[in-house]
Amino acid sequence: MKKLLLTVALLLLLTALTACSSSAHKHNYAIDRETPATCTENGSVVYKCEDCEQIYTKSIPAGHEWEVGDCTTAKTCKKCNTVSGEAPGHTYENGICIRCKGELALDLTLPSATEDAPLIINNRKSNGDIRSTYQITNIKYELSGTSSKDITVTIILEGKITDDEYDGSRYSVGKIPFKICDENGVVVFSNVKDTMMLVEGEKFKNLKIALTGFNSEQKYALTFFDYYS
Repeated sequence: MKKLLLTVALLLLLTALTACSSSAHKHNYAIDRETPATCTENGSVVYKCEDCEQIYTKSIPAGHEWEVGDCTTAKTCKKCNTVSGEAPGHTYENGICIRCKGELALDLTLPSATEDAPLIINNRKSNGDIRSTYQITNIKYELSGTSSKDITVTIILEGKITDDEYDGSRYSVGKIPFKICDENGVVVFSNVKDTMMLVEGEKFKNLKIALTGFNSEQKYALTFFDYYS
């Protein structure tokens, strides 16, 4: 009889344990509270089961949300406006920026020179007598380069020369001095240039002076003056 009672008790205990284990359920989690992350501090989200109130926490890493800048603006965080690095600047191919499609440009002021009012430049001897005179009737320039902070400027002159000693077969116009100043009046280029040209009688065209190292963020002015030899 005792053995029978013991057996029944064991069966009842086993049944109770089985019933308890069958009461386990799948958690139904929902957001209970949330702390947003900032650019420098982690945030978190707390989830709680709607049936048994068990909770767990998920971390949200801190970090900036960068907005990529353009050629003239560094990247900036959308959330805190922190600026990172420097603006990349323009990168040119064939005079056009590969990022913003802007055209290579420079603020370079040229002296006036037209057919009706030519720019007169004299090549003088050491005693002051005029050796030759250049009448420049057109001045223009072309730009090239891959960076807006290192631009090559090619100045192109057209006009004519008067010179008793001039020989057109030499294909040279002698020396035409010039200088280029920045917006503060500081001379950044100055030279007496021996150049070659295409000759048509006493006229010259495509007389070129090529200079490098210009910066598109600055202003420049070109000036020609008499040369003394």
